[in-house]
Amino acid sequence: MKKPVPLAAVVTQNLMTHEDMSLMRATVNAGKICTMIVCLAIAARELGHWPSQADYADYWKQSLRSAQREWALFHRAFPDEKSPDRIAQRLFAEMSARLDDPKTPLAMPAELAAA
Repeated sequence: MKKPVPLAAVVTQNLMTHEDMSLMRATVNAGKICTMIVCLAIAARELGHWPSQADYADYWKQSLRSAQREWALFHRAFPDEKSPDRIAQRLFAEMSARLDDPKTPLAMPAELAAA
C-alpha cells in the first residue's frame, strides 16, 4: 500500500510553484499553513460553531491582522480556495480525534485538499 502524501508536502510544492519560494522558505510557510488549518478546526470544536476570521483571532488571542496574514499565506498556497475553511472542515470531520496530537499539522493527508 502506498504511503499517503502529507498535506505539508503539497503546500510546500504549491508555494515553490506559485510563489517561486525557496525550498526552505516554502517548508517553513507550509508548517505555518498546516498549523493554522489545525488551529481553525480546534477553534471550531471549542466554540461549537465554525469560526469567522475574527472569531479565530479572538479564540487564539491574536490580532485580526495576524489572522488576516495567516489567511493570505494560505491563499498563496491555494489560490483557487476562497478560505481555509473547506480544508479545515474536512480535517475536522476526518481527524477530529487527532486535533490535539502535536504531530497532526504535519501528518494531515493531502487528500484533505482534494475537491
